[in-house]
Amino acid sequence: MIEHTFVEISTKHITKEDTALLQSFAWQQLTCPEIGELLVYAGPFGWFVWVSSEETIDDMELELSLKKDGFSTAMYETLVMVRDEESNWIRFDRDAELSDGLEVVYVD
Repeated sequence: MIEHTFVEISTKHITKEDTALLQSFAWQQLTCPEIGELLVYAGPFGWFVWVSSEETIDDMELELSLKKDGFSTAMYETLVMVRDEESNWIRFDRDAELSDGLEVVYVD
């Protein structure tokens, strides 16, 4: 049986542009050879994002790939943190607690 885990992250840890990209990618499966599958599901208060826990490339290549798609360094740092914790999902929620080790980059 496969166990799936998630980390809840405040949307304040990603940029306004990241949130717009997540919304535009919602309900789509993006296949990126560098990071595997990136699935985005929209909800009323944020997004669930599937992140492959496999390390297929080094961190620099991962950051460049995300930036090429328009994502911020903050999104990269979040994905790396979740991957390092060996979780499969990120739940980006506007009401989630702030996370230690991640910068607050989106302030209403």
